[in-house]
Amino acid sequence: MAAKANPVEARIKKLHNRLQITAAQQVQWDNLVEVMRDNAKTMMDLQKQRGQDAKSMTAVDAVKSYAAVIEAHEAGMSKFVPAFQALYDKMSNTQKKIADSMFKTRVITASAKQSS
Repeated sequence: MAAKANPVEARIKKLHNRLQITAAQQVQWDNLVEVMRDNAKTMMDLQKQRGQDAKSMTAVDAVKSYAAVIEAHEAGMSKFVPAFQALYDKMSNTQKKIADSMFKTRVITASAKQSS
């Protein structure tokens, strides 16, 4: 139920547990979590605004709204990558294997959905 209420916090907790973040990695982890939360807030704010404007949107407004979401996602990833890289660089080889597997699985899953 908590995951439905706040999927970002659930994802953060799951990632922390699966990656077995250590005290020595806490600064990098905290930086990554801040980026994840900020990105999620940005996307939630955009979705909320889109929902409020949906009934009065023209086709052009809808396309612009969609473009704003894409741009926000791109900006968010531009912040996420260096924060994740800093954490990844501090990980043990075991942690890196876990991270590699987790993120590779997401890519494979997304690719499978695209080709269906």
